[in-house]
Amino acid sequence: MTMDRRNFIQLAALALADLSIGGPVACTTAVPKAATPNGAASPASTKGRIVFSLAPYGENRSRLRVFDWDDYSFTDIDVPPSYLHAITPDPREPSVLYLFELFGSCVKIDLKTKKILKIDHRGATRVFSGHGALTSSGEFIATSELVEGRRSVLTLRSTKTLAVAAEAPAECARLHQVASVPKTALLAIGNLAGLNGENSGAVTWYDTETKRIAQRIELPMPILHVMPISATEVIAVSREANWRDSKATSVDGPST
Repeated sequence: MTMDRRNFIQLAALALADLSIGGPVACTTAVPKAATPNGAASPASTKGRIVFSLAPYGENRSRLRVFDWDDYSFTDIDVPPSYLHAITPDPREPSVLYLFELFGSCVKIDLKTKKILKIDHRGATRVFSGHGALTSSGEFIATSELVEGRRSVLTLRSTKTLAVAAEAPAECARLHQVASVPKTALLAIGNLAGLNGENSGAVTWYDTETKRIAQRIELPMPILHVMPISATEVIAVSREANWRDSKATSVDGPST
């Protein structure tokens, strides 16, 4: 979905309005019109819809707002997490979203049926680190998690039950975000440290079909977020704002 200057200003105004009632907009993603109750399929000529999170309004409670750019109408949906950090839509099931707290819980929600499946971090030995990405098969959702000892790992969970199916190799660890690489079975991971914990970083490509590392590029700075821009390239953003040469770099991944 593209956004012109006017629409950007309108979204910024919504964010400021939310700040005025007590909290920030945590995350935003585009959703098809068919994703919400009574939502007609969106013609290609329309602007579409976005979903974003409003401020928490109680313990373990917050609200999603589905906003229509065409007529500025919106629908609010209550959800159990408090401070959402990221929203991952399911391209195969337009009404399904995965919601992630930062150092908290994970929720799978169907916007049509209102069915909710939650992995609650309270009292658990592992928490979610804020992001998730669907595998190309749709069988798994890959999630960044902190386990006992504050160890950061990439976990594959069943999209049906959210149960742990596998843990990715060590090259995928020490991460905050994971992203699906378009038209491939690959995941791209930004690594916040080297394999031995040294003050460096990397971008790692993990093949979810073979369950093997496709490629890893070592970098002199920790990588916080990655944005795939093609099947073979990602933009990697460092958390080190004062890194001596650049705050972001573009790296080539495995050939396909």
